[in-house]
Amino acid sequence: MKTFLIVSLIAAVLLGITGAVFAKNKGFCQGAESKMGWMMERMGKRLDLDEAQKASLGTLGDKLMTIRESFVQDREQHREAIGEMLAAPQLDRALAESMLAERQQKFAEHGQTLINAFADFSDGLRPEQRATLAETIKDFPFGHGPRFGRSHGPM
Repeated sequence: MKTFLIVSLIAAVLLGITGAVFAKNKGFCQGAESKMGWMMERMGKRLDLDEAQKASLGTLGDKLMTIRESFVQDREQHREAIGEMLAAPQLDRALAESMLAERQQKFAEHGQTLINAFADFSDGLRPEQRATLAETIKDFPFGHGPRFGRSHGPM
């Protein structure tokens, strides 16, 4: 019985270490920049991009990361402001509406930048590459994947 317990414990530890190594090598444990780089590399291989197309895809990725960073920087301020509003006896509707309008304005500004970068990238693709990209986007599991039998993506 003791031998079985020791062997089981060693096997569990080895499986855990192996899983961590594989996850780290795929770029999933290293933050948003690493995951973006991994996705861009994967998309470049899948679409068989030439150097100019890879540069355009890199520009798109850089703009996505810049937009992400601008929203991440504001996240803590928004959480604090919302916490203060909820701690008050009554919700300050004017402040909530102004925060929403500010956020929508930021989305609109960045949305145009993102649309232009994606259009520049997709306009440089050959027809077969565009078809592959369209199929990839159609099949992409948006959100964080299925949870409890539900998908978070478009139905």
